[in-house]
Amino acid sequence: ILLVIVKFTESVDLNITHQLTQLASWIIEHDVARLVKNETVFLTPSYVFFSSDDASMTLVFSRLRYETTYTLRLNITAFKNKNGTHFAPYTDTHTYTTSSCYCSGHGICDPEAVHSGHCICESPYTGDGCGSCVNGYHRSGVSCVPNIACTSTSCSGHGECTDDLGYPVCMCNYGYENTATALCGSCQSDYMGYPNCIPNPDKHPTTCNAPSLPTDLNTISFLGTSGSLHI
Repeated sequence: ILLVIVKFTESVDLNITHQLTQLASWIIEHDVARLVKNETVFLTPSYVFFSSDDASMTLVFSRLRYETTYTLRLNITAFKNKNGTHFAPYTDTHTYTTSSCYCSGHGICDPEAVHSGHCICESPYTGDGCGSCVNGYHRSGVSCVPNIACTSTSCSGHGECTDDLGYPVCMCNYGYENTATALCGSCQSDYMGYPNCIPNPDKHPTTCNAPSLPTDLNTISFLGTSGSLHI
């Protein structure tokens, strides 16, 4: 949507109604305002309204196309001032260039689209901004990749697999956990003996992982509103 405000040197004698639909029709009928792409393609205002003192006019243009340059043409001589004198021609030139649509790097702007995010997407991308995947594909970073179904080996034989997201997700059995290279492919820290993980019999390990205690507890991270301490 483009709003153009036209300010007159004095108040306009409006011999027409102020109702939006009728005023816009009058503006179109008298060829008062156009956004011109070329001699055969142009836009007329969707809505028009005047200020309370009739000294400024707001034009509302909609359905502008992406990546298009428009030139504003005004026929101000269609209006008269309160003394019945026509306004002098307006000769200044104003151009407006619309932005490119965003297709996520996976498509191009639809040449027939207006400002609503329409793209012609490359396969297998879809959606207004080519930000989604067609059926059978799922997102992996910024790309769409083919779905991967669960198999008998997806969880290394140590968990339950689901592929609702388009790729295997494992709920590992007790004692097992995922690694960077294999789902359910390792023993948890208190288990041992992969691939047959069993509880670690050493109840007093020589090493442990423990977070360092803070040196200052006088912060909102540790003090509750009641004055109690949370670590």
